[in-house]
Amino acid sequence: SSVAGRGIEVTVFDQGGRGPGGRASHRRVDAASGTVGPDDALLAPEDDSTYEFDHGCQFFRADSPQMRAITERWVEAGWASRWEGRFGRLGRGADSRGSNDFAAAPDFFGVPGSEGPVYTGVGGMHRLPRAILAASGASVRRGVRVSSVAPAAGGGWALRGTGGLAALHDTANSIADGVDDAPLGVFDAVLLTDASQSLGGWHRASAGLAAGTGSAEAVGRVRRRVRVPLFSAIVALSHPIGEAVGLDAFTVSGGGSPLWFAARSQSKPGVPRGAAECWTLVSTADYAVRQIQETPMQSPSGAFRPQEDSYLLSEPGPALFDALLAAVAPRLAAASVPLPAAVYMHAQRWGSALPSPASVFGRDADGAHKPLGSAASEAVEVCGIRYAPRLPPLVYDPPARTIGQGPAEELRAIEGVDDGGSPDADAADAIECGGGLFYAGDFCSRRNPGFEAAALSGAAAAALLLQRRGESLEDVSRKGLGSISRGGESASATLPRPAVATSLAA
Repeated sequence: SSVAGRGIEVTVFDQGGRGPGGRASHRRVDAASGTVGPDDALLAPEDDSTYEFDHGCQFFRADSPQMRAITERWVEAGWASRWEGRFGRLGRGADSRGSNDFAAAPDFFGVPGSEGPVYTGVGGMHRLPRAILAASGASVRRGVRVSSVAPAAGGGWALRGTGGLAALHDTANSIADGVDDAPLGVFDAVLLTDASQSLGGWHRASAGLAAGTGSAEAVGRVRRRVRVPLFSAIVALSHPIGEAVGLDAFTVSGGGSPLWFAARSQSKPGVPRGAAECWTLVSTADYAVRQIQETPMQSPSGAFRPQEDSYLLSEPGPALFDALLAAVAPRLAAASVPLPAAVYMHAQRWGSALPSPASVFGRDADGAHKPLGSAASEAVEVCGIRYAPRLPPLVYDPPARTIGQGPAEELRAIEGVDDGGSPDADAADAIECGGGLFYAGDFCSRRNPGFEAAALSGAAAAALLLQRRGESLEDVSRKGLGSISRGGESASATLPRPAVATSLAA
């Protein structure tokens, strides 16, 4: 939106089937038919025709001054609001408020242990990036996957891609492989923001960056970043349990549960009453890594393995629902409320849910949280991708020696990153590849991973882009480039000549 407001034509390519959102996606299900429907409209609070779920990002924080300023503008515009939920922990050794023992009861992006508000999009997380895009004047091309980024003969970048079912992650290979890509246009600049766009052509989100584009270093840095996979399950219940449980969202501790976090949709601002009480269940990283080891995203033949309902609804979905029932059973029994059944269930694999927080603010290099181990050294490799089965706290206050002041050489060794030896490289929010090619997102950042890092990385990329067009840093700061954020979703951006284009992947 910051770039579009400066007389530059911006095109957004969104890979999602229902519209922009990416990791901030939402699912609206017609309760009568069980079909997934459009979710652009904000429903009335009393509407009882749907099931509503944020099935990726559950909320966002605003811990830095920059993010607080951006969030204040979003709240004033009515796009976001504070989530005034009842947060706690359930499970062995945890009370309703929980303790600060992270190893026994890990927080979920600081909930419930860290102070400070958390926010959601009004009516669903997806509504925030869509509101930003609508206000920006950018052109949005939904359901389009960018499959190739290569230098154009006359300068700039030529993009090719596919649309419709062939662009989606859950489409069978027999359909997706039968569709040839087509030209999408030539652009002055390209901004990549989906971590999976750095992967080889076997992955359906790969951007197909041509050799010799100057992107090797940047793409390698993103590709080598240790990833945290997660599964989410969404369930509508036969009867409500929220009041008996006494919590709107909670983490689960002890007992080896696959469930990390559970959230009740109706407790979030702007979400309608719906046809049933709806919960989103997020797995632990350890559970997700084990599942990906058993069912990799790449088949033995090397082909991309799409998300299939036959798998998602036979293993991850039921496992997370059973874990929910086990976590709430004692409180339901005390309130004489029977265990609910699931009247609707689905699940999602997030292979690159977030980057491992290893080396964030130098936490490993300066010895902080070493008892929990370094994600880089403990990573499990599957199909050439490194995954972290364990996590230190995701909300982390940097020590006195912080960004740009830590031992950069040791940080580079931890992550296996060649950043040219810059002492400030570990602090970068975005990567400039040269020639008008940029990479942004929390996988490029050394901030705490998640929505805030992705938003501020987008702001940094916008600042870099405008600097290359001759605007000073003072101009960039004064004009509020932070609004370039894409709501924490994965994306790739490009500039059509003489414009800017952005490509978002769900």
